[in-house]
Amino acid sequence: MIKIKFKWIIALGTFISPLFFTSTHSHASHWLECNFEVKINQVSATHVRITPKRFRGGDGSVEMDRRSCLRAIGNTNVPMSQVNQGKNLLHPGAILHGRWAEYGAMTPNGAISSRGWSFTPLPKDD
Repeated sequence: MIKIKFKWIIALGTFISPLFFTSTHSHASHWLECNFEVKINQVSATHVRITPKRFRGGDGSVEMDRRSCLRAIGNTNVPMSQVNQGKNLLHPGAILHGRWAEYGAMTPNGAISSRGWSFTPLPKDD
């Protein structure tokens, strides 16, 4: 009886092992985007403190509503190293369009990711 079980284990292992050791070329990725009207509270050489005001929309590989976006942006003390656009617009009291985006993907050469803020003037029709 033990010999039969052992033969089945060997046969099953021979069949399944190629499935575990073959290379696949699947690329997992995600992206998120959140848009807010933001108020600039404080600006320093290293950080900018913002207050998200009006939610202007979200998008991504998962549904991004207001609550999801607030959770995603987290702490509103933004490192200047994460400000990709609009540093010259950051003045205390300014009301701007703030766009937070995150992207991540697996490439054949390894993982890549990007995260940061872009600040632009609000459209004139607002």
